[in-house]
Amino acid sequence: MRILFLCFAIAFFVPSHAQKPRLEFLVAYQLYNDTKLPNTLPAVLHIKDSVSIYEEKFSHQEWWDGGEVGREMPAQSPTRRTNSDKYLKIDHSAKELLSFAYLGKNIVLVTDNYPELKWRITDETKDISGFACIKATTVYRGREWTAWFTPQIAAPYGPWKLHGLPGLILDAYDADKKYQMTATKVVPGESNLIKQDFKSFNITRNTEPITYQQFMKEEDEAAENMIKEDALRGVKTTWVRDKSTRGGRELTYEWEE
Repeated sequence: MRILFLCFAIAFFVPSHAQKPRLEFLVAYQLYNDTKLPNTLPAVLHIKDSVSIYEEKFSHQEWWDGGEVGREMPAQSPTRRTNSDKYLKIDHSAKELLSFAYLGKNIVLVTDNYPELKWRITDETKDISGFACIKATTVYRGREWTAWFTPQIAAPYGPWKLHGLPGLILDAYDADKKYQMTATKVVPGESNLIKQDFKSFNITRNTEPITYQQFMKEEDEAAENMIKEDALRGVKTTWVRDKSTRGGRELTYEWEE
């Protein structure tokens, strides 16, 4: 897939009159998830200086009948759509991370540990849509990730929680190629989304964020209560969540070590 880069202003990356260069642009990505229900969806990374908001557009999610990550979508209409877009805000200067999650029917505001990613930058290079890219790898929460970044766009950002390389990440995927995030467009300019109060994006149960560790604990407790309620009604329900059965992009957590 060819990436469309729209006339980047040099001022983003080159100081002028001794002022600190500003970073204000949006990056569109296409996500390929080769999971039990393979799907693809668009995402947008909104960047302003040291703050980024990563928006996964589940309202545009499309599903297909299996196949490997990155294959072309079928021509027919998607079989299912959902209206639950996800938002992840990272303040890289303050090292703060906020997102939203469901607890039953409630949406909660969640804070998570800032990812201190230890990248191994390799000598391997390749061209992506005319940009010289360098391969780097890291391990984050149980998965090994490969990222291709370009120093030609000197912004240390990337999709999801991947960041910290000396250039924008144009392509990233895990070792099993279950998840792939590929840039399709880079647009300079200020994002309307990033100017808004992030906490107001959703109506949440809490005004102050809970930790992700606390969220997981409450989620497990809610599931156990549901199992007990089902048992009283004579309905047999099972709920198992441990390291061996986890899916998703994160398999293990640092507080479990």
